[in-house]
Amino acid sequence: MMAKASAVPGAVNAVGSDAHLIVTGKEGMYSEPAHTKWGRRLVSIPALILITTLYGVALVPLIPYSIVRDLLRRRPLLLLRFHVYIFSVLFVHLVGLTQLGIAWFYGLPQSPARKRQIALKVELWFIPRCIALAEKIYGMEIILDDIECCAPGPILLLSRHASILDTILPIKILGEAHGMGMRIVQKDILRWNALVEVASHRSPRAFIKRGSNNVEREIGHMKHLLEGIGPGDALVLFPEGSRFTPEKKKRIVSKLEKNNPIAAARAQSLSSVLPVRPAGTIALMDARPDIDIVFLAHTGLEGANGLNDFVRGALYKRKLRMKFWRVPASDVPKNKEERLEWLHNEWTKVDKWITANRQD
Repeated sequence: MMAKASAVPGAVNAVGSDAHLIVTGKEGMYSEPAHTKWGRRLVSIPALILITTLYGVALVPLIPYSIVRDLLRRRPLLLLRFHVYIFSVLFVHLVGLTQLGIAWFYGLPQSPARKRQIALKVELWFIPRCIALAEKIYGMEIILDDIECCAPGPILLLSRHASILDTILPIKILGEAHGMGMRIVQKDILRWNALVEVASHRSPRAFIKRGSNNVEREIGHMKHLLEGIGPGDALVLFPEGSRFTPEKKKRIVSKLEKNNPIAAARAQSLSSVLPVRPAGTIALMDARPDIDIVFLAHTGLEGANGLNDFVRGALYKRKLRMKFWRVPASDVPKNKEERLEWLHNEWTKVDKWITANRQD
């Protein structure tokens, strides 16, 4: 079954986190010392306000300059679209942050569950608008295949990670289709995005760093995302641990060849995704073997990884196609080795679907 949705703008599964992060069952999944949190916000929030203001002022000369430059290069106003989109997204972030501030005062007498509902409503306001802006400015389109299989929750959603944009897609797509809340593992650097950081302190999220030496602690953080998960929730992982590039694949294969030739051969056979890093995924499946698994393969965002990609038109007239399929928990092998083999086989299906449907 296929459906169309508005277009897009744009966490990473893996392990790693600052040692001062403390798991809590209150507003968000993590709490940290007030001086650390507010020290960062005293930088990130004024920075968002300042950058948005300066960008808005700069648009006055940038608009005519961009039009002339695009016409000279015979491009479909790509530079103009880029500047208008970036400013629009910054402005939406600023409005969303203001809404979260208002929601915080409104939610003071509310229960933690009610506070999360309020934060989710705000999140489902600003993220769809960022995506709608991409539709209007870049002419993007999203095509959804079998989105209905995602409900009801709880589900463990394993998604391909191809772009800086695909981290917000589950929030938008599942939020609009089923009103679901996302529990997402995110890069630690996103804590410096004021809107993301404030929203994530009110919803079950985890901020992580790649390359942590304390894998058990990080897996423990991920497991805490399962606490209180219910029919309206999805836990989102990006099991590759990083965005796919041929260079990354080559490094992974080279490393695996030294210790695990079978895994190396399996990784070498993949053409559109990196091999799964199974530790976190398997740990979550072991912790809640009753939760169904949903796989998300998508294509259309290849090459949209940096600002230069957007300037050259990586989003222009793109069709982002997203394919979902659900595996009931009862169909997932219980034996550890069989489960690992099953996971790799399902991820190979993701790779084959992408290869068969990619546009470039």
